[in-house]
Amino acid sequence: MEILSDYKTPNSMDGLTPLMKQYLTLKKEAGSMLLLFRLGDFYELFYDDAEKASHLLNLTLTRRGSANGIPIPMAGIPANSLEQYLSRLLEHGESIAISEQINENSSSIKNTLVERKIVRVITPGTIIEDTLLPSKSDRALVAINTTRNGKTGIAYLNLANGDFKIVANSTEENINSELHRLSPAEIIFSESSSMHTNNYDFITRYTPLPEWHFEYENATRYLLAHLKVESLSSFGLNSDHLGIGAAGALIRYANRSQSKELSHIQNIYVERNDQLVFLDSTTRKNLEINKTINGENSPTLFSILDKCCTQMGSRLLKQWLNNPTQNNDSVLLRQSAISALIQTSLHKKNSGINTLDLIKSKLKQLPDMERMLSRIALKYIRPREIANLKNAIKLLPHLHSHIRLIKESKLLENLNKSIVIDPCISEFLDISISEDPPIYIKDGGVIAYGFDKELDKLRDISDNNNNFIKTLEEKEKENIGVSNLRISYSKIFGFYIEITKSQLFKVPSNYRRLQTLKNTERFTIPELKQWEEQILSSKEKALAREKFLYETVLQYLINKIKEISLCAKSLSEIDVLLNLAEHSYIHKWISPIISEEPEIMIDQGKHPVVEVNTRIFTPNDCLLNNKKRMMIITGPNMGGKSTYMRQVALITLLARIGSFVPAKKAIIGKIDRIFTRIGASDDISGGKSTFMVEMIETATILSASTNKSLVLIDEIGRGTSTHDGMCLAWSIADRIINFNQSLTLFATHYFELTQIPHESINAINVHLAAIESNNDIIFLHEVKQGPANQSYGIQVARKAGIPISVIKEAKEKLNTIEKIHNKQKVKPCYAKNIEKRNDEIIETVCETIKSINVDSITPIEAINKLYEIKKIVGKLEK
Repeated sequence: MEILSDYKTPNSMDGLTPLMKQYLTLKKEAGSMLLLFRLGDFYELFYDDAEKASHLLNLTLTRRGSANGIPIPMAGIPANSLEQYLSRLLEHGESIAISEQINENSSSIKNTLVERKIVRVITPGTIIEDTLLPSKSDRALVAINTTRNGKTGIAYLNLANGDFKIVANSTEENINSELHRLSPAEIIFSESSSMHTNNYDFITRYTPLPEWHFEYENATRYLLAHLKVESLSSFGLNSDHLGIGAAGALIRYANRSQSKELSHIQNIYVERNDQLVFLDSTTRKNLEINKTINGENSPTLFSILDKCCTQMGSRLLKQWLNNPTQNNDSVLLRQSAISALIQTSLHKKNSGINTLDLIKSKLKQLPDMERMLSRIALKYIRPREIANLKNAIKLLPHLHSHIRLIKESKLLENLNKSIVIDPCISEFLDISISEDPPIYIKDGGVIAYGFDKELDKLRDISDNNNNFIKTLEEKEKENIGVSNLRISYSKIFGFYIEITKSQLFKVPSNYRRLQTLKNTERFTIPELKQWEEQILSSKEKALAREKFLYETVLQYLINKIKEISLCAKSLSEIDVLLNLAEHSYIHKWISPIISEEPEIMIDQGKHPVVEVNTRIFTPNDCLLNNKKRMMIITGPNMGGKSTYMRQVALITLLARIGSFVPAKKAIIGKIDRIFTRIGASDDISGGKSTFMVEMIETATILSASTNKSLVLIDEIGRGTSTHDGMCLAWSIADRIINFNQSLTLFATHYFELTQIPHESINAINVHLAAIESNNDIIFLHEVKQGPANQSYGIQVARKAGIPISVIKEAKEKLNTIEKIHNKQKVKPCYAKNIEKRNDEIIETVCETIKSINVDSITPIEAINKLYEIKKIVGKLEK
């Protein structure tokens, strides 16, 4: 095959055909995006795009003639298979411009070039096709507007359901965390801004745009025009110029990608991140909310909780888990709804009434109404989807009546009101859309009979085709006396009369020959030709009329989008609440007490993921409050320290989304942030060692945690020498407990740190219990008061399969080191703290002695003073 890889897109149009000139004009508009150029039943790619697509999609690279003697590379994909190819291109991070034929009818005019234009741009953040979107995750499009002085504005848009928000209080420092929270499929930013994509550890598509897209005045004008309002103040947007700049650029970019008005985006909201419980990327990873540590989809908190009946419910559940709230009122409303649903379950158990089962069965029949809205607004929705929407709307009154039976929940009551939509919508869809329409409007049969008289008349002409043919066939048989005459149809000749050659002598003069075959001849007559033209004309007119009526149906639904959107969001929330209630009921979770104080009290708590996947789980307690702010946790490796710490964080997170929790009793207060420093990992590509990553994560905790934060630190200081690591760990713990004053779980193998509770009344020692038996170790996974007596490292190594000879030598070395250590009685870095404290005591003794007036003191006063000095000296430590 000829090698075409050197043939690039030409800069000049000289020597090109009109078609290729049209292509190059559109390609210039598409820029770096792949241009899919519609040619009949195919989308074709040329030049560089053809070569790239042939490589990415494994297409055959061919040619379409030549220009100036140089072959034009070409590759194509069938139009009816577009979505599967788009999916593969998007996976490779490509953006695609789609060029369609606009005036197809002109193609029948000789030498007339069909008009084409780019009707849509598809980028990773602007996908609306259901088949291209992950069913249980959102694909947000984010705009970041930064300035050189460090100020930042962030806005995000979910084009698939119309959610459009500005993130208030954005700063350069929290961009990384916001990106991991929003998990955008694409990020746009000003090409002249101070933003550098290599500053962010979130991997996605970054798209630079002209600076003027982000300018406040331009962005404001665009937002006002889109939202059809006179002022943005009604949306709470008065002073956030950078946020408005980001939002304006975002809606402009999304609008350009669709080449249509985004009518389903009717509001813009301000999201205050200070109302959410802050989770940075490290915490999300360590708590395995969406993905396991190894990047798998299960088992995670989301995977074990998600038994939602609808895809929109699953997506909302994921949103809640990734955005726990500090707002106690919201939490209590959700708790009350879950309690009411559980009470309904208990009632069902006693009475046999399956109210919740009835609700679930209806929810399972619902399509993804939320994502239908964008396709309705952009008129991409297919007839069969509208039929599904029609059937879904018919279910809503039944759902409403079932949910109305659930009492004692204001939230459920309000949500139930929102799912009742105008019955006229259902009536209109009933009379306009047929019961079982085809997938595509071009196939016809979408509009129901009786909806439009003109369409019915055109259809009748076409449908009476068989009766006419049968009548004409019988008539001609009788007229010319040929009993085996038959009338048939072919795409080439249309309708024809077929007569065997043995009967040709009976053919009358008005029969015009069309085709001669081996044993038969085919003819036509004026009456048949006239009917054929009428039939074909009626079919074309019927399809054109049907397309017009379908547009009318879509416009009707566009006018009802706000109502349908509220209904869809309410249904998804009902689905999540029902899902959480059912999980709590099955696993015997309890409703935690929500307090206003920064505190965590858990009685017999369990890890929500591990308990599901483990036959026996040992529950444990946790108490962190103003009096006890730090737990120093010791115990063996594999003893359960990390599991225990994560379970406390996950129970706290669940409580802050309004869920019940796996515990006997729990009190969860106001928590503003959850930080974790768990496990060892490096960043080779970023040039950071395990120890450096550990220190960076710890520095973040020390700088950002507050007295309302929950902090999890596990085995800090292991990447350096023993003494350096232990002293760092001590100082970090001291800083947290005395300065940050966070609620902290601090796991360590440095037993020296168990002295901290002796110096600070706000810290306590606990350990994960284990017992040694016959040179083996048994993990009890039970949290007990006080420090552990040893680490059991050698026993764990033996359990892992380390050779006995190595284990024996390690024991001998350990005994030798312990003898030396005991002999020298070395007390490492914290000895400086003891020395400092002793100096303070000695200074107090000296000051006390100096204060004695020897000349005037009485004997009894002297004895009392001596006792006082003796008591102070007794505090000295060796």
